[in-house]
Amino acid sequence: MNLRPYQQRGLAEVAQAEANGAKVIAFVAPTGAGKTKCGVAWASKRGDGGVWLCHRRELASQARRELDRAGLIRSVIMTVQSLSPESPLPRAPWYVFDELHHYFGPPRWSKAVASARGGPALGLTATPERADGAALGGLADAIVTGAQPRELIADGFLVPCEILAGKEPTKHLTDHPVDAWHKHADGRKTIVFCPTVKLAEEWAQGWRDRGIAAGCIHGELADDERKRLLSDHSEGKLRVLTSVQVLTEGYDDPTVACVIHARRYGSAGGWIQTNGRGVRSSPGKRNCIVIDLHGSVYLWGTPDSDRYYSLDGRAIRTGDGSEAIRQCKVCQRIFASRQFIGGECPACGAKGEEKEPPKIVVEDIARVSFAQLSDEQRDWLRRARETAAAKGYKPGFVAYRFREKYGAWPPWDLDKSPTEVANEPIDTRRAFYARMDSLARAKGYKPGWASYRFKAKYGHWPSAVEKGTVGKPD
Repeated sequence: MNLRPYQQRGLAEVAQAEANGAKVIAFVAPTGAGKTKCGVAWASKRGDGGVWLCHRRELASQARRELDRAGLIRSVIMTVQSLSPESPLPRAPWYVFDELHHYFGPPRWSKAVASARGGPALGLTATPERADGAALGGLADAIVTGAQPRELIADGFLVPCEILAGKEPTKHLTDHPVDAWHKHADGRKTIVFCPTVKLAEEWAQGWRDRGIAAGCIHGELADDERKRLLSDHSEGKLRVLTSVQVLTEGYDDPTVACVIHARRYGSAGGWIQTNGRGVRSSPGKRNCIVIDLHGSVYLWGTPDSDRYYSLDGRAIRTGDGSEAIRQCKVCQRIFASRQFIGGECPACGAKGEEKEPPKIVVEDIARVSFAQLSDEQRDWLRRARETAAAKGYKPGFVAYRFREKYGAWPPWDLDKSPTEVANEPIDTRRAFYARMDSLARAKGYKPGWASYRFKAKYGHWPSAVEKGTVGKPD
């Protein structure tokens, strides 16, 4: 199987984790990194007859195609919904859990992972955290980062994001979605993430009233209707598609060049996943315009920022993603969203509270950029992050405190040094890398940790020092 360099590197780290005794490994990579291909390559080394588990029919179809191409025709594709609580998974030479972050909590899901504890098992995800932002330590023994967004952007596999937002996070929308699109992304193929079906339908009609072909997709639609809408959007018959709780994962249309956030997010995971719908590269596509009408970027960071993941404490937060799932807040059971007829849970009859439509307060929105930190600001920020992590505060707490103190939002590359670091001589950079490498070996950190620390400080990989390309464009 022909793998990209970062995919080979990531799978080598998975092999090292297995050699160290890990049975269930979380493999993390951004949208567009080819996680399914990596999972198939990993499975191919263990022979046919394995089990690939997913939670959406579309993901099952995608996995089936890739497994068949690799000759793993006897390997089984299963959905979580098909499992029996008494016998979650059959015995197999390997297991792959697609979208691993969904397997925490509901018994049927978590028991599936528990039954694979004999391993080997690989969990694929772009956002290794629960919906409440907690880590997945109860699911996996080790975590491997297959790639970072900036690496994939530099290599041309993803495109950068241009973010348009107000001056701070808000509960209200900073513009009407239709107006914002015409001002900043007129003509681009777009997905709009909305808070309610009513508003999604209303806004789609708003585009149609202005002569723009638009549709609305949500979990209560019939399968045939969802497929038609997705096909029309993919083929360009629809320029805009409004969405409620679908298309957040697995919808892979590289020609989508604009994402509009007309809803808020309770964690980084939803923010990262939805932005992933617009960052895949395609011929002639220079970037993805992200119109953030609630200022979520100030809480969760830029979509193309590199991120670091943990199985303990705070973590960070299917082919076409059209099969939405929903968990009842009363009985905690999970069903397809379309089964909540009139908002009522099909199991206990509980009805969710109807959301109030957000107010629209038109403000100036502009491209978002973050300045570098001074040494004093960076030291304060590090101390504040340590305190917040120890007390379990949300990530936005530190950002708000920083703004109160300094009058501006902090950058999300918190470890990045000021501009003068760029002038440090080659010998100083080599010495820094040597210290990081020595620390990594002493503490047993995974391979690549020292290189990522080096890149966070200097903006380029250590190899650039030896190649003599420091200071030259990537």
